[in-house]
Amino acid sequence: MTVSARVGIRSKLTIMVLGPVIVLLAVLFTQISGRISVLYDVHELWELIPIVKQTSDLVHEIQTERGLSARFLSSGGTDFGDQLEEQYLRTDESAALLTKSLLHAVQDGEQFLEPLELHDGTPLLQASNPLDIFPNLENLDAHRANVRGLDSDELDSLIFYSSVNEGLLKLVPELTRWSPDAEIVSLIWAYNSLAKATESAGLERAVLGHAIAAGRLSRDGLARLSRLIGSQNAHLDVFLHHATPELRELYQEKLSYPPTPGGLLQNHASSNIIAFRETALSDNLSDLNAREWWMTATLRIDALDDLETLLLEDIVAKNLLLRTAARVNLAQFVMIGLLALVGLVVAWALGGQLARRARSLTVVATAISNGDLDQRADPGGRDEFGILGRAFNDMADHLTKLISGRDQFIATVSHELRTPLTTLVGYSELLRDEVSGFSAEERVEMVGAIAREASELDSLIQDLLVATRSADGSLVVVEVPVNLKAQATQVIESLESEQSTGITLVGKSAQATGDPMRVRQILRNLISNAIKYGGSHIEVRIHDKQKVSVLVTDDGQGIDAEGLDLIFEPYETLRNAGAIPGSMGLGLAVSRTLARLMGGELTYRYEGGECLFELTLPAWRSVDPEVESASVARSPESSEALHDRRTPHDAQQRVVDR
Repeated sequence: MTVSARVGIRSKLTIMVLGPVIVLLAVLFTQISGRISVLYDVHELWELIPIVKQTSDLVHEIQTERGLSARFLSSGGTDFGDQLEEQYLRTDESAALLTKSLLHAVQDGEQFLEPLELHDGTPLLQASNPLDIFPNLENLDAHRANVRGLDSDELDSLIFYSSVNEGLLKLVPELTRWSPDAEIVSLIWAYNSLAKATESAGLERAVLGHAIAAGRLSRDGLARLSRLIGSQNAHLDVFLHHATPELRELYQEKLSYPPTPGGLLQNHASSNIIAFRETALSDNLSDLNAREWWMTATLRIDALDDLETLLLEDIVAKNLLLRTAARVNLAQFVMIGLLALVGLVVAWALGGQLARRARSLTVVATAISNGDLDQRADPGGRDEFGILGRAFNDMADHLTKLISGRDQFIATVSHELRTPLTTLVGYSELLRDEVSGFSAEERVEMVGAIAREASELDSLIQDLLVATRSADGSLVVVEVPVNLKAQATQVIESLESEQSTGITLVGKSAQATGDPMRVRQILRNLISNAIKYGGSHIEVRIHDKQKVSVLVTDDGQGIDAEGLDLIFEPYETLRNAGAIPGSMGLGLAVSRTLARLMGGELTYRYEGGECLFELTLPAWRSVDPEVESASVARSPESSEALHDRRTPHDAQQRVVDR
């Protein structure tokens, strides 16, 4: 017995479904985990972007404060004092917004803050003031006091503000840590490069402004200016490499050189920047105006800052799309996972239902095998179990029918055999008793009675043999020419000697193909039924058409509509309300079986006030005696069929004659 044969239906069905479901759930778990990770990263990026934007705004304000401080210090405190004080307020306002956002992020324990530390190594999430993450920003007020008191020179101020912005810009690369999308990462690198280019442009504005105000550019200043110009160009190249085509086109429109036709003011500022740079690098600072340089550089920085804003908006938009797509995918995968689990549960439930139905059928089958034929299966449903249940019920009905028929058959056969046997035994004992004193006529009458009972027994045995052989497929017939009129005459003569009813034979001689012995058996059954159950006028008609036929008719009442479907079924008359007591119901069933074996048919109809049983057989086509002899020799039964023409009536007649 294989392992699968020991496993129940529920377990088999569950195993069939469980394997694919486990694989599906594993894939779904991977996908769902990935989507959750994406959503987590998108959330962190979503929370970090506003802080980065506020950081960039603060960098821009500090750049402006740095430039104004340089102008203020270079003028000895006589120029840009009011503008510088106003800028202090704008810078403080921007720093306050950033501080507020960082405090909220710290309170919420945002994960993007975990890698960040203060300059002394303290984790940002444990800092009392989140702005301490940016070096020197906490010293901003002290530096401003030095500027107001002219206690700081331009170079020290430039270095201080540059260090502050350098610390602030370190927050920008943190965006890449939380970006799950390559396109967004590319935009972040573009943003990072653009922010550094803007910072370099701010430093250039301060360095060159200081040189123009001083009227000279030292060797260190010249080297610093060259590095700043090179840094700007390098960062802008990285920006253009990672930026979208729309941003590159906008950059070309606003900041390219030479200027595009109809370009904006910033575009012309770029051409002026080139002119200022060339003049400064050639050491002709006396030809430059500090205020004009300040305005020109500021226009360019503002243009770069606008690009930063647009680029950050693109990052936000793509992050929003990524978050929406991740949520939709997560919902889809979760739904698929739920459906898979539902499928598993349904498979388990269906397996249980099938197992219960299988057990129910097993109980019914066991009961039937133990002889309880009253058990029936529940045939509910149109599936295979429903079909099997109906098959069980049909089998039980058939078994009940067979057993009931068997019991009735045994009772009937016993009765049928007992009556003639009793007669045979009784007359035989009387004839054997030599002192009985019977006359010759009485002895002849007794012998006739014995012959009639023997004939009945012979007919009964022949029917039983045919029924048995047809059931197991061993019944055979021969194909020889049969004279229907001669066979009918022989049967009629034998039956007329046994009863008083007259039988009329009508028609010419007709040759059919068949087995003579079986033809006589059919005709005897038909005529006997007509004698027993028909009317007083019985007629046998011979017809010779394409198929020759014999019609046995009587003027009886016929068979009702309900009995038409049963008259040719074996033993059916035993259960038919209109059946003749003592009849086994084999005659007509056996007769139709024999007719069909010979290539013919036996039918019944009621017309014109007559009951008609019609036996049709194929007509005999060969007229060559040698062919007939060869046909007879083909069958082992042919010799018996042709040569044993004796009937029980013949045997009776010979006894009487003796």
